[in-house]
Amino acid sequence: MKLAVFFIIFLLNFNLTFAQEISDCERRLLGSIPDQTGIEELLNFQRSCNNMQPGESLIFNDSNKTLGNNGLNANYKLTRSSENPNHYIASFNPIFNFIDTNRESVRGGSPRDRQLTRMMVDRTNECLGQINSNLLGPFGQSLEIRIEKGGGSSGPPAIPITVKHFEISEREHTGLWSSHSSCETIVHEIFHYLGLADSYHEQHMGYYFDPQGYVTNSTTSDFRPMFNCRSIGPEDSIMNNQYEAFRKFTFSGGEPADLPSYYRQNYSQRAQAENYSADSILQLSGSVRRRLENYGQNTVIGQIADLRFNGELDQMDAVSQRYLNRIEQRMNQLREEYAASPLQGPTMITYGQARRRNEPSNEQKFEYISQVEAEIIDLYNQFHEVMRRNGLENRLIPSLLYPAEFMTIISARSCYLTETYE
Repeated sequence: MKLAVFFIIFLLNFNLTFAQEISDCERRLLGSIPDQTGIEELLNFQRSCNNMQPGESLIFNDSNKTLGNNGLNANYKLTRSSENPNHYIASFNPIFNFIDTNRESVRGGSPRDRQLTRMMVDRTNECLGQINSNLLGPFGQSLEIRIEKGGGSSGPPAIPITVKHFEISEREHTGLWSSHSSCETIVHEIFHYLGLADSYHEQHMGYYFDPQGYVTNSTTSDFRPMFNCRSIGPEDSIMNNQYEAFRKFTFSGGEPADLPSYYRQNYSQRAQAENYSADSILQLSGSVRRRLENYGQNTVIGQIADLRFNGELDQMDAVSQRYLNRIEQRMNQLREEYAASPLQGPTMITYGQARRRNEPSNEQKFEYISQVEAEIIDLYNQFHEVMRRNGLENRLIPSLLYPAEFMTIISARSCYLTETYE
């Protein structure tokens, strides 16, 4: 009897605790898009916390740059360029340990080890070459990622990576690559070394309660994710879906896409084809929210603000200025209307989340969100027509990183901009 009462109390406490965790997650993650005041606060953060001097370097050695309890630590050297103070260099030091095609370890320092090391360094540099010109921040900054060998207190910490010189079926991670790893995977893992956390739904690591009430590790799809407060990022975030991120920018050997093609990505048909699932609505709603953001390199409002800040807007003819002001005004209206609508999609999906009473159906949400998306795409097309007429379309370069991802990497000392991101 006592055991049964204890077990019931245990379950009640667990459920209350778990519900509290979900509530805390939702409060943290359901924040609104920054308004003008929020942008000014980000600028103040940039000035006060990213106050590295030109030419200064900082070493992050097992530094925790995330809010989530995910065991992720950053290991890299960050340098602010002395020639261009808006340019940052993130250096990391991979130490490759190889398992050869015969499934045996390669002796360190041997000719075979040197040969394979050169191969992996060349491959990694090839992948970095595809992205380094497109790592742009929200306030005119740029980032370059480099391999920097050597040790000592002035270099980046050594990162041991096991590389299997054959195709593998197991899950790759920061400590396990294959010589056949794609650039998408290599780049994703490198960003872990720079302090960025995964932002996808965890499907392989978690736990569940067995019939006796004991916590048991789970390898099936029916489990509570290990990181149940993980923020789910946009599908085209390099930390959510590296293949979607690369596809959007047409990397993998091709020239990066321009912003017009980037903006015109349409998720409606894909969401409809997936029968209005919660994940599809989340993805569609996320694409709308990203287009409505009012700062950052990859948004129309951010670009117009940049034109105004640099004085380029004043140099345009009166008709162009009226068009851009009208586009900016309507985008801001759409953002406010969307934030207040009960038909907007979720910003996250919480395990075990029950449908609320009188909540609109996914079909109703889809119809509303797709209508908003269609108007946004039309406004984006108008924006690019104005840019084309003024000969400015070629100045628009898409960034692979979202603003908070970029700011997390270049954040110095203990001022990490992770609350917005995580």
